[in-house]
Amino acid sequence: MTANIPCILLYHEVDDGSRPLLNHYFINIGPKVFAAHARTLARYFKPISVEELRSAWASGQDVRDRVLMTFDDGYRAAVLNAGPILADLGLDSIWFVNCAFWRNDHVFWLSQLMWIKEQGLLSPFIQMAR
Repeated sequence: MTANIPCILLYHEVDDGSRPLLNHYFINIGPKVFAAHARTLARYFKPISVEELRSAWASGQDVRDRVLMTFDDGYRAAVLNAGPILADLGLDSIWFVNCAFWRNDHVFWLSQLMWIKEQGLLSPFIQMAR
């Protein structure tokens, strides 16, 4: 038996700008492309909200033909660019926000490590850490 879960789409960054510390993760999508995704989902698929999902699970309703949109890490550009698109189309989504990075200038450790690797400094960095 297949689990009764919707198709879950995961987005991260929604921005046209280049992000040197994110470029190699392939997690960035431009606002125009995201808007096309969202319009397509609204027109041809059955997006589901968290409330609908909870209710469906409680009643035993099948949600395998539904789509749930999620955003990971709470990137500011995703909020500013995707938020209005979702609102205009009446689409719900779940936002997973990493509160550790609110109002600070810290860079996620994995982003720092990817930057070190891009600069060709990974081997010296590892040697230094030993």
